[in-house]
Amino acid sequence: MGKQDEARDLLAKRLKDHPDDFELRRRMRELDGQGGEQWWKPYDVEVAQIDTTRFTQENYPRSNHAWIVDFMVTKIYPDLSRESYVHIAQKVLNLDGINELSEQLLEAQRQDMVFVRTLNPDGSVFQPKNVHDFNFAQSASYYRVGPGSILEHAYLEHAEPDEFEPAFGMAFNFNALDAPRAVSRWVVLVPKQAKLDIRKIRPELVDEKILEGPEGYTVYQWTNKQVEGIKVEPFMPGEQDQETIPLVFVESRERPFRATNWLQLNLNDALPEEAAEVATRIAKALPDEEHRFRALCEWVRLNIQPGQEARTLDDIWDLRAGSTGLMTRLAAEMCRAAGLDARLAFVNGTYLPGRVFTGKNARRDWEPSAFTNFGSLGQMLMLSPKDGPEQWLQFTGQPARDFDLRYVADDQIGALALTFGDEGVRIKRVLGEQLGALPLRHDVSVALDEQGHGAAQGTLHLFGTTGGSVRRELDDPRKAAQIREGIVRNFWPNIGLNDVKILDREHADRPLRFVYAGAVPDLALKAEQAWFLQPFLSPSGIQRLIGPPERIHDLVLRSEVAELDQHVAYECPAGYAWVQAPDDLYVVTEFGFYLADFNVVGRKLYCNRSYLMPLQRVTPEKYPALMNFLRKTVELEGQRVAYAKRDFPGFGNLAREQLSQGYASHGPDEKEKAPAPEGPEPGH
Repeated sequence: MGKQDEARDLLAKRLKDHPDDFELRRRMRELDGQGGEQWWKPYDVEVAQIDTTRFTQENYPRSNHAWIVDFMVTKIYPDLSRESYVHIAQKVLNLDGINELSEQLLEAQRQDMVFVRTLNPDGSVFQPKNVHDFNFAQSASYYRVGPGSILEHAYLEHAEPDEFEPAFGMAFNFNALDAPRAVSRWVVLVPKQAKLDIRKIRPELVDEKILEGPEGYTVYQWTNKQVEGIKVEPFMPGEQDQETIPLVFVESRERPFRATNWLQLNLNDALPEEAAEVATRIAKALPDEEHRFRALCEWVRLNIQPGQEARTLDDIWDLRAGSTGLMTRLAAEMCRAAGLDARLAFVNGTYLPGRVFTGKNARRDWEPSAFTNFGSLGQMLMLSPKDGPEQWLQFTGQPARDFDLRYVADDQIGALALTFGDEGVRIKRVLGEQLGALPLRHDVSVALDEQGHGAAQGTLHLFGTTGGSVRRELDDPRKAAQIREGIVRNFWPNIGLNDVKILDREHADRPLRFVYAGAVPDLALKAEQAWFLQPFLSPSGIQRLIGPPERIHDLVLRSEVAELDQHVAYECPAGYAWVQAPDDLYVVTEFGFYLADFNVVGRKLYCNRSYLMPLQRVTPEKYPALMNFLRKTVELEGQRVAYAKRDFPGFGNLAREQLSQGYASHGPDEKEKAPAPEGPEPGH
């Protein structure tokens, strides 16, 4: 006993300095035996106080059981750890109810179980005969259960906050679908200094009270007003949509989001010289881009073994072993070293605008989480060849899996992917070009001169039905010449065309390509000794949806508005550098998304834009949020990019300085090839 008293004194002293330490409190209770503090007792609900006679099969013919008590009391500590007491009592109405409920899985360890028992109509009480471990829970078999029995259990649970970014989030629902609940109650003890928000869904069905509680806490009690279950209708919003069932949320005002998956990607990790030499040697022996791409991926598959020790490209090359993610990166860098336009692709399995419903009460933090979820459906490798549709491949262990129409996974086909290359970030659809889901791809490069004129070169790839319809138009001699130039002038109205070639016109299984070159006068205008121009060839198509601040009727989009791969590469003259570009922008909403990415590599500025709004109906209530989304795109596209001489006195001091660092990780340094400039070197 002396040792126990000494331990109790030491623990009490420690608890005085650390009152939020849950493990210390647990040790104190163990020393005190089973008679420790039961802080939940003043708030608990007793089954004996509830009239359960009305809950019968006759009154509820569609239910096999009724909830008598659905109770939880939660104590939140100042460090955002929590301790909860959960008390459940369910009345069995028929044999189906016995089969469903007589084997109970408790989300608790044995020491956290308070009680498990059967309360029968004759007043007898039976403890379970079998309680055994089941993973991190307990499985209890109720004893002597019949129609009219009440199956009751209670347990404790505890959760610690995140060590580095503590946050809190819990919710409680107060009614079931087509099933009665006599008492559904949640009591929460909230520390007064905690910055927590309370959010309610269908608050008219929930009664709220403030109770007396311990010092420093506000005690909230929420109870269901309606005993009957929520009526079920076909095709109604489900439980996860947070619209029909009354809910109360207690959550941190600002939830942290961690950099995971692609956000931790080290894009400056250089490819070893030996690997670049191997890639060049393999590629030289093969005739076209597709064969080179598959040969380099096959080399990685055969020569790199699965492993988890490697962290960098140097590691995986030296060890000849690495994860599938590093294998994909190694293959991508080897393809680039061989002159191929290969990109890392992170596929999103959760953000599918137009295909996944978002409830009207969903917190807005689902939007940044959708951004971090790129990669949730896998990391892939993509090739953008000059003369065909994009090729997709995924290393899923051994062997690597080619992605074509024979091997596409249902959840990956058409999914959005965030792709990375030397020229920046772009959004793609997995196999979108092969399936004709994308109408076109436009590859553009523009060489600018010292007078603001541009020499443009580009290739238009037309896919699927778009390519087929243009082929039919070209078969008409009266329209061929007009289409030949008109399709280019849709993008460059003022271009002086030098040449337009139409390729693969006779090959219906390949994209129809328009390869053009021409001069664009006065592309940039001079001001403040710098040349300014718009970064994109035209405003984004979604801006035509901008309207008045309010609407009476729904806004209905009957066709998709999308541009998944608009990119332009501008090259300023020798002795010049880029001095201004907008900040990168990525906006994701339930209506669609918009991405703009700007990157400088030497004298080149890469401007990338992707956006998508699917078929949808926007109600007048949600219309202001849509307008807010569209206004952000207008603000960005109203800005300009600018280039100036390297000795420009205001270099780096214009209205918006260049912030983006570029993603290039290999290749020659453009500054070494250019003549030495007069004045200071440019910087980002």
